[in-house]
Amino acid sequence: MAEYELVLETSRHPALEAYYRQWQQSIEKILGDYARALGSSDPALDARIVLAMLRGLELEALARPSSMPTRSELTMIFCAYSGA
Repeated sequence: MAEYELVLETSRHPALEAYYRQWQQSIEKILGDYARALGSSDPALDARIVLAMLRGLELEALARPSSMPTRSELTMIFCAYSGA
């Protein structure tokens, strides 16, 4: 939830954009490193896609807390994406 509060504050106070961008880049780097280790041909793109999927899942969980995905559902989602 803190991430979405940061996004909302950034939209109200553009001076925060640089901090948000830095935070976003650090997350993308971590995910890109994992993607590279897993053999991705485009780690930066895969990192952005995975981050977008995670944010979508987070937003859904905030909107519908009573229907959180199970571990096996999350596994199916990421396996479908990765082609595993």
